[in-house]
Amino acid sequence: MRFTFFVLLYNKNYNESKTVTRLLEFSNIIKGSKVVLWNNGPNFLYEVGVFEPYSDKLSFEFKETVNNESLSKIYNAFIKENNSDFYVILDDDSDLTLDYITELVELEEKCLIATPIISDNNNFHYPVYQGKVVDKAPKFASEPLFSIGSGLVISHELKLFFLKTYGEVFDERFYFYGVDTSFFYRLFLNKLTGEIKVINGFEHSLSKLSKSQSLSKFRKLERSYDWGMQLRWYCGFGVAIKSLTSLCLKNFLRTVFKQQKLLSFRATFSAYVKGTHYKNTRYKKVSID
Repeated sequence: MRFTFFVLLYNKNYNESKTVTRLLEFSNIIKGSKVVLWNNGPNFLYEVGVFEPYSDKLSFEFKETVNNESLSKIYNAFIKENNSDFYVILDDDSDLTLDYITELVELEEKCLIATPIISDNNNFHYPVYQGKVVDKAPKFASEPLFSIGSGLVISHELKLFFLKTYGEVFDERFYFYGVDTSFFYRLFLNKLTGEIKVINGFEHSLSKLSKSQSLSKFRKLERSYDWGMQLRWYCGFGVAIKSLTSLCLKNFLRTVFKQQKLLSFRATFSAYVKGTHYKNTRYKKVSID
């Protein structure tokens, strides 16, 4: 199997997913590929008849974990359970383009890893290197290049390398936020950032906050745990202490001036000390400040 596509759905039926719709539209181009549709809840899905007209072009597999399972564990299970030249990770709301699909199917066998250019409302957001959106990975990277998980293309060769190095492709200490970030950190730590091929991308709805949006307690908690674990596992001790001190000071000033705190110092520090997500541990979830 040259390509195996993975679509993660949450609170959405198959026919409501923009990603699924686009894959079916491009079925002639990706003919012979496998599509794994993974419903992560909160309800079971039953309507699969929409795929019958495409069964002569694509093979489909349906998986369900309606308890909102860890993204890293789901990604790892998908990659381990399938044998393919390339694994394509997709969210359920990506507006895939012909340019993306065309460049994807034309990837050379020697390609190790590819990531698309991601835009939202016609503004480019990823991939990012040194704080700027780029269309090419640096040959000699001094820091990680970051992007989101949707559209990510992982080769079988990289899968084997990460399994040998870490025992898994995605870091399962991360649960929701940070799963993609820690993946790109691993590429950098193994001097593989320069191997990233940036390809034509698509529109994807991002969860970044606008100035008019408020930050929910859930997102604040998840972002705090993500940052704390990044500091613990992928940054040096000096950087971690400096970042935690800076966060403590910023939150104090935000309290004084009655401004919204973007991260919880208590949750960030807890994640740094414990080194894993609260859902992966016997420790209780901490309250946020």
